[in-house]
Amino acid sequence: MQAGGQSILDRILAAKNTIAGQAIAKVVCKATTEEVTGPKRKHVDFLLQLTHQANASIPDTADLLMERSQNTSWVVAFKSLITIHQLMAYGNERFESYMASHNYHLQAPGIVDRMGMSSSDMFIYIGRYADYLNEKREAYKIMGYDFCKIERGKDDGTLRIMPLDKLFKTLPIILKQIDAILRFDVSLSRVKFKTDCSMYSEL
Repeated sequence: MQAGGQSILDRILAAKNTIAGQAIAKVVCKATTEEVTGPKRKHVDFLLQLTHQANASIPDTADLLMERSQNTSWVVAFKSLITIHQLMAYGNERFESYMASHNYHLQAPGIVDRMGMSSSDMFIYIGRYADYLNEKREAYKIMGYDFCKIERGKDDGTLRIMPLDKLFKTLPIILKQIDAILRFDVSLSRVKFKTDCSMYSEL
């Protein structure tokens, strides 16, 4: 790991993907480098725009990010989950639909500390973050929509006008998602690098 920058491995992977003409893989690699900072906005924006293109491969993008989430570096794993979360929240619904239909279970990888800092706290943190994203996926799979995107309002919110039988089915699913985010217990003081935390407004 180079101090304050990308690792040599990051650069090799980016160059390899450039030579192979794999634009998506290159951007995924750049968004999830070992550099101790959040995913760069330009790379996340590229992937967000990609999800809205009719000829773009949603499975390729999602699979690459899920593969990166199992990297032995906690930084790469965490940034991969952040990027997945961003695409679920702000990308085309096809991305979230694919994530919900996929059998892959997001989880904390076996993390290797390469930067001389304790990674045990981050291992727990990443595992809880993965659990929350899994609950979001499961909720979408069961209900067919994302609770964070439904219409809200004092009188005409989706949950307020939902038939009772459907509401009774929906509430336990929402509670599981709430329990997962409470266990996640997001706190900027506990994160070891600065990142764009706008997606946490969608939690």
